[in-house]
Amino acid sequence: MVICLSSSALDSLGFGAYKEDATEVLKEAKAVAAKKRRGSSRLENLGIPEEELLRQQQELFAQVDILIHVVIGMFFFQSLFLSDIDKQQ
Repeated sequence: MVICLSSSALDSLGFGAYKEDATEVLKEAKAVAAKKRRGSSRLENLGIPEEELLRQQQELFAQVDILIHVVIGMFFFQSLFLSDIDKQQ
């Protein structure tokens, strides 16, 4: 997004009194945008290729999938075990 601040445009629209404020806000917006651009390169600064990061992510998802199945299995067998105990009593 490109923002052009024209003093004459502000004057002609009757907003001349806001020139200084508008200029300051524009400077702040540009600083925030520059900071965001610098922050977005953090992954690039890790030195790990994108393919390796993707492989690690897929491995973590696989581990989570296994853990979910283990937990579901534990609850299933626990409920079976508890229902067997209830039947025996």
